[in-house]
Amino acid sequence: MKEIDSFINTIAKLEPVEFMGLARVLKVPLFTGEGEAREPRDFTDVFSDILENFSKCGRVRRREILKLVKDAAKRAKVK
Repeated sequence: MKEIDSFINTIAKLEPVEFMGLARVLKVPLFTGEGEAREPRDFTDVFSDILENFSKCGRVRRREILKLVKDAAKRAKVK
């Protein structure tokens, strides 16, 4: 399985907070606007930016991120 395919499959297993953390690591904005006029961006836009920024990273950085995402997806969920 290619690295990007594995990344996409693992993202699907993340909790929303973990997904937001991944967006922050990859420097993808979650909101548009400034100050009080901030509104959340569409999920599809955020997701496509995450994939784009992931693919722009170097090989070593992609592997580090993929390992972090896999570990986060495996971790037992606290209820």
